[in-house]
Amino acid sequence: MVLRRRTPLAPSATRPRHRAIGIGVLVLLVLAAAACEPAPVSAPPVATPALDTFATSTAPTSGRADDVALRIMDSQGKTKVGYLSFPVPAGTPATTSGTLGLTPVHAGFALQVHDTGPVSASTTFSNRPALGATVGRLGRTGAGARATIPIAGARVVGGRVNLAITTTSPYELEIVSLEGARSRSADALAPTFTVGATSTPTTPPPPTTTPQPGPSGWRLTFADEFSGTAVDRSTWNVYDEARGDSVESPKASTCPKASNVSVTGGKLVMRTQRAGGACAGGQAHSGAGLNTFSSFRQAGGRFEARVRWTDKGNYLWGGFWTHGNLGGPGWTKEDPTEIDVFEYIGKAGEPNINRFKPAIHYNYTCSGTCGMQNMPYMGHDVTRWHTYAVEWEPTDPSDPTTMQIRFYVDDVLITVFDKHGTWQVSPGGTRVLTTAGGWENPKGPFPNPFGLDRPHQLVLSAWVGAPGVDPGTVAAGYRPAAGHADLEVDYVRVYQR
Repeated sequence: MVLRRRTPLAPSATRPRHRAIGIGVLVLLVLAAAACEPAPVSAPPVATPALDTFATSTAPTSGRADDVALRIMDSQGKTKVGYLSFPVPAGTPATTSGTLGLTPVHAGFALQVHDTGPVSASTTFSNRPALGATVGRLGRTGAGARATIPIAGARVVGGRVNLAITTTSPYELEIVSLEGARSRSADALAPTFTVGATSTPTTPPPPTTTPQPGPSGWRLTFADEFSGTAVDRSTWNVYDEARGDSVESPKASTCPKASNVSVTGGKLVMRTQRAGGACAGGQAHSGAGLNTFSSFRQAGGRFEARVRWTDKGNYLWGGFWTHGNLGGPGWTKEDPTEIDVFEYIGKAGEPNINRFKPAIHYNYTCSGTCGMQNMPYMGHDVTRWHTYAVEWEPTDPSDPTTMQIRFYVDDVLITVFDKHGTWQVSPGGTRVLTTAGGWENPKGPFPNPFGLDRPHQLVLSAWVGAPGVDPGTVAAGYRPAAGHADLEVDYVRVYQR
């Protein structure tokens, strides 16, 4: 058999057209399939700062835009505010939400993020923009751990979001700046702002209505969540001038009125306002007070309250404290003891304005300062909700001389008082003895005035006045924006081991 080579068919005039039709159908099928797939979601735009800097009261005319760290501080008489300016895409709404990313160097700091005005490389403490509304917050930093903070209500000005960062925690916090990240060749450490990544509101969370589980190792012995419509009179004595009550301190130019106390929206409201001649003693202001003198007392334990003032300054005075006047070995009712879990003194003029002052008082009849230990914290924002707590107990239950009184803000230890003196606690836990001495009882054999045989009652107070300030000055300086200023209390809880 002879094999013949088959000659290929000559191209037909119609073949190219058939091929074109096939390719066109394929393209249409691909496009149709693509149309059935969900459109890809573009990631929110992430911006690194066009500028970051900080302003410091220790160098009021110096710009710090090229520092490798943002420095944040407000204690020991020093203020440092960090500023960030982020470019945002065109078309971003005039008020936007997002997520702020930071890399703190130290642990244990609570941060507040504020809306602020434009900043530049020449921003200093002297010309710094004012802090605006709080648009985000962080309860506690971790050392070297990336922190993400939901931001809501930030203004867009000139195509940028400008933010300021403050802290109420003691000591200085460093945050890795844009320059710091570049010096480490680690862009992931730089601050970032992601537009539109969150719509989480930054208003304070609603007051709690039911008791929460106690801290580890503590058993709840007292709680008032203020979830009703009025104060529980079986628990609290409400101060009222009409029945002869007066405020604890003659330095407060205030008379107490039961009408200034109410419970609404799951919180206790204690009002201060101008008296307008309503005080029988002629005081210029009326205020409010509650105590548990006839219902509850306890020696030692954990005493805790979540509170805030609706204004600051204005010679506001008071908060949450405990009082022991039941005597004891070597003691009488005239020599009481006191623990100021949260005391605010809104005295005008440094160094006392806006001062949150953890303090204990004892030996009231002694001279000088031997009857008090205290640790003022400047600039603490008392208009924000905070949880204040004291743990009062010996470190060795068999040795009463090891008694400690430890102060916490939002579960961060800040101050310790003991027989050695006053200790300031850094966010990392380091303790520094700032004031030595004290903690003695010259009237008896017991080694300290806060023995577990001396129970304390609870006190809530909202007065107007200030130590060492005459009533006329106080009256002239009381100008709250709303015409009155309130101490608001979410809850009070007490625990025991």
